[in-house]
Amino acid sequence: MTRVALLAESNQHHPTWKNEWNKVEIWLSTHDKGNIVTEKDRFLSKAIDNLLL
Repeated sequence: MTRVALLAESNQHHPTWKNEWNKVEIWLSTHDKGNIVTEKDRFLSKAIDNLLL
């Protein structure tokens, strides 16, 4: 979560997430665009996936 938080902050993104027991859920949307998924979200999603490889 720390690595994702630093990545999100460096991309000026503020994802919604939940951490329960051994599971983390992350929701990405661009709030200032009406809570829709934008290229900014897709970019961060790919960057998060790359952290997990």
